[in-house]
Amino acid sequence: MTDPDPADYAEQIARRSHALYNRFAEMSGWSTQESTRVDWDDLPEANRATMVATFRGLIEAGVIEAGPAVTGRIEESAP
Repeated sequence: MTDPDPADYAEQIARRSHALYNRFAEMSGWSTQESTRVDWDDLPEANRATMVATFRGLIEAGVIEAGPAVTGRIEESAP
């Protein structure tokens, strides 16, 4: 079995980023756009595609890499 292309993890990272961003924005009193204050699956397609492209670019540029919680190399224990 071949390891997946690291950029294939971009959507998983974008999903997690979206959830964390919304949580931390709420905690800090930051008011995000109502149309984006939704779960990933309810996010407008253009927003999802932009976020995935952004994280794919960061992965491909070597700025970030998918960690074990995303790659499945360890069991996720974070809340």
